Amino acid sequence: MMTGHLLSIILFTPLVGVLILLLVNKRNEDAIRWIANLVAFAGFAVSVPLWFMYNPQNPDFQLVERATWIPSIGAEYFLGVDGFSTLLILLTTLVGAIATLSAWTAITSSCWCCRPECWARSWRSTFCCSSCSGK
Repeated sequence: MMTGHLLSIILFTPLVGVLILLLVNKRNEDAIRWIANLVAFAGFAVSVPLWFMYNPQNPDFQLVERATWIPSIGAEYFLGVDGFSTLLILLTTLVGAIATLSAWTAITSSCWCCRPECWARSWRSTFCCSSCSGK
């Protein structure tokens, strides 16, 4: 596995999943569920090697990725992990995978975002407003 860009792969795996989901017809709910779960579990699977690559005896940032981004203002793309962030990355990707899997049957409608006139009414509640639910 290419360890030089492992943190970037972990960081951008969800973005790749979102881009794939943009290409799927919104009526194809099974495909959306499968893709979301596969990407979430892929994100966790990609993050597991961090546990084995991290050296707890080294106090410096590890698996560092650094690239000049906007040189005129001194901005850089800079990633690295220490012991605490390694655990948090693993926890975040694991919880994301579990949450996506647990939402398999829980989310049955996305009416809160289907019509702009519903946005103001539905932000206070997890229930669909009557104009979106067809009542």
